[in-house]
Amino acid sequence: MISLEISDNVDKKWNSRLINSNLGTIYQTKEHGEYLFKINENPQFLKFLSSNGQIIGQLLLSSSSRFTNKTNRSKFLNKIPISKKILYKWTYGPIIFNSEYATEIYEKLGTYLHKQKIKISGSEHPLSNNKSQLLEKKFNVISWSSFLIDLNKSKTELYQNIDKHSGRKNIERSIKRNVIIEEITDESFSDYINLLNKQRQADGTEIVDKEKMHIWWKTFRPIGLSGFLAKHEGELVGGMMFSFFNKYIIEALVV
Repeated sequence: MISLEISDNVDKKWNSRLINSNLGTIYQTKEHGEYLFKINENPQFLKFLSSNGQIIGQLLLSSSSRFTNKTNRSKFLNKIPISKKILYKWTYGPIIFNSEYATEIYEKLGTYLHKQKIKISGSEHPLSNNKSQLLEKKFNVISWSSFLIDLNKSKTELYQNIDKHSGRKNIERSIKRNVIIEEITDESFSDYINLLNKQRQADGTEIVDKEKMHIWWKTFRPIGLSGFLAKHEGELVGGMMFSFFNKYIIEALVV
């Protein structure tokens, strides 16, 4: 029988276990926990232990008022009733180090979450073994899909795999128009935020909080966060952010 250990504090080997796993992403790092704390959410570090005390899985999740959080992610696990005010959420977890315990880990996680009587929103890693289906008795499990690109392939092969009539044509058009691509720096990050919010205002969607964005940048930059700006004749025309941690590059907030 496995046990569950829950703490508000992260242990020193949390990230090293992620790096040694094929499923560890930036969203499960201790830095993500620090970021959540800085924006007034409550991170929880869950560790699943075997009967002999070996750590066989871990999960970083956070709790907050669901009415102040409007972010949605991949495969949602929605707890009923929806009137509950507290939201527990996580991204790309749990991280399971020993697949033999996968079923027990999900059962233990499901029992813990069900007892909290809260609403939850969580997503599995795209390459996980899809054990979240074990939670269907207590939660609504919604399937999702994503694009996965193997960046170990050559540039030529990657380019040839881009759609000829949309992706490649846009690239060639941008080259002909002398669009300049620059890496985002500390100095230009504010320009990116302004461009992002300008687009969101035009689309009628919620703008991002500048202070939280700068906290996000400063917290994740040291372990793997970057981005690009696109300029045409000196004017910003596009941008994107991406994380890179443990061999995974994940795009975010494309303008």
